[in-house]
Amino acid sequence: MNTRLPHSNDFDPGTPGEVVELHLVVDTGQIGRRLACEPGEDLGGPLRRLALVGCDRETTDWTPVMEETSTVFLRDQVDKSLEMLEALRARLSVCPDADAREDAARLKTALLHLRHYYLPMVEAREEAYNAYRLYHLKRRSEVGHHLDSARQILEAVASHGGGPMVSEMGRLTGQVLQVGEAVRLGSREAVPRFQQLISSLNLKAMKGDLILNSDAVHTQGATGLR
Repeated sequence: MNTRLPHSNDFDPGTPGEVVELHLVVDTGQIGRRLACEPGEDLGGPLRRLALVGCDRETTDWTPVMEETSTVFLRDQVDKSLEMLEALRARLSVCPDADAREDAARLKTALLHLRHYYLPMVEAREEAYNAYRLYHLKRRSEVGHHLDSARQILEAVASHGGGPMVSEMGRLTGQVLQVGEAVRLGSREAVPRFQQLISSLNLKAMKGDLILNSDAVHTQGATGLR
């Protein structure tokens, strides 16, 4: 096999994201004879003559770190906090305290925001991120499942809000569908659309207070959530 080695200016082994497949041709007969030789005899010669004859390059900008991630533990903790808050509110109804009731109401609003907006947005981002990872790893058949999960989560968020929330989640859902279509067609637009989707999900998670406040004004509710 006469495969030319890449020039030094073509390949940098220290460059992040380089995936290199090496092909070695080994003189097994000679190594076998050497392994059977007397203890202490130098094996350096035959081992040094292992020939590096090929180098197939594939450039990728993805390095998987974790195969599985989940925020279930956070969601469960919030649910427990909401249950304890309701127990507190029940006790306050027996022993009225205006300030305590007001504090409990604000706490409930914060927890509802966390439960029905912030955590789902993190979960939707996680699903989109996993779809992007699988796309880069050539596991294309698994991408659709994660995109569908992201879409369903965003639709659930919209169901808890009013007009502004529905509009924001509708735009994100549209981006998810565009990514899925690009992946299905094998379009070059898949990567930039993935990146745009994840960037949008990050922005909506970080700017959640603006969306929730706008929704609260629209619905005339204290929490901005139903």
